[in-house]
Amino acid sequence: MISLLHYCHYKNVAKEDIPAYTRAMGIGLVVVAVGVWITGLLRIIGLPSLLSLSAAVLGIIIGVIIMSKAQMKYNGSWF
Repeated sequence: MISLLHYCHYKNVAKEDIPAYTRAMGIGLVVVAVGVWITGLLRIIGLPSLLSLSAAVLGIIIGVIIMSKAQMKYNGSWF
């Protein structure tokens, strides 16, 4: 559902690329969420905060890279 994204982020995306664009953006968001979720699980089982925080940081970095690549590929720019 592309309407969940702000219009300026998809205004240059071609109609035929919308499914691939939204799929890539969704995958990036899921990677971020999984990294944060894993951080919570690692804290629950008692790992040190620095070690568990690294899962969130890694998830955020990978997710942002995935979303940035999709944004540049299908929209041509970030805005």
